[in-house]
Amino acid sequence: MNRIHAAVVAFVLALPAAVFADEPKTEWQKAQEAFAQAIEKGHASTVALKIKATWNDPKTPVMIQPGQASNPNYTVRPKTHSSGVLIDAEGHILTSYFNVDGKIDRIEVVLADGTKTPGSLVGWDQAKDLALLKVDPKGLTLKPIAWARGDLHVGAFVFALGRSPEPASPTATRGIVSTVDRVELQVTGIVEQTIQFDAKTNYGNSGGALVNVRGELVGVVGHVRLQSPWGQNSGVSFATPVWKIREVLDQLKAGEKITKPKSPFLGVGPAEGSTGGVVIANVQPNSGASRAGLVPGDVITGIDGTKVQNWAEFVAVIRKRKPGDTIKLDVRRGDEEIVIDATLGERPN
Repeated sequence: MNRIHAAVVAFVLALPAAVFADEPKTEWQKAQEAFAQAIEKGHASTVALKIKATWNDPKTPVMIQPGQASNPNYTVRPKTHSSGVLIDAEGHILTSYFNVDGKIDRIEVVLADGTKTPGSLVGWDQAKDLALLKVDPKGLTLKPIAWARGDLHVGAFVFALGRSPEPASPTATRGIVSTVDRVELQVTGIVEQTIQFDAKTNYGNSGGALVNVRGELVGVVGHVRLQSPWGQNSGVSFATPVWKIREVLDQLKAGEKITKPKSPFLGVGPAEGSTGGVVIANVQPNSGASRAGLVPGDVITGIDGTKVQNWAEFVAVIRKRKPGDTIKLDVRRGDEEIVIDATLGERPN
């Protein structure tokens, strides 16, 4: 059973039994047709992007599992296309900043009808993981996507759309919205408000449209990480919602490049399920933590007099500091309670 069919099954099973009393087959077909029409509508505005660039990707390999050796292949960007979504008749295309994070040599845009045309980078917002491209609309058949107007709610069906350039064939994967205001508190970075949905996305549909059951744009798929802590796709994906896009769209059209503010970084990773303090599982070399003498097994129970019971509380306190700040850490090391001064660095990309 493919993803789209599974979505239809779940949707139909959730309907009241009375709906199927007279014409179960007709209602089933209506549900299938509604999903198919939404995907077809969104695909008309979905483009493939072939970008030649020197990428600004992290060089540090990641640990596949705790205690295992690092594998550099998990930080290598695959040689593949990406996607974007056409948003107006002027030729503006939204995509993920991840897709343009580097020295761009050439951008080729493949439209839904297979037409290939050059594209240019107009602006970006790193924190929102958004980039705005543009094609010359002269002589092209452009079909801008419709934007959703209503609120997106938890439990709603959504579809992550992409396009393969050779040939220009569409892709779709379905998901259910888990939350509409996710703010990630991860070792690898703090991102802005996002839509979280339960679908596996890949580099090919990164930057593509996330649409609702009416085929309307609700977000742009993004926040891809080369440095996944586990070296795999967890089946949870993220998208920048349209209400966050609208905040900066005029700035992007004006050519602004909005860089991510510098974030403080101590350089520790927590043990899973830490409570009663943050149990340090690993310490990053050449970080503020390593220079301060923190070691795996230490338990951080406070920062500058503020108690921390878990990783989320730890991150919330660190977020209020800036790179270069010196903090006092209350640390439990075995049976000993000590205070360690540590200077925060800048979070790596």
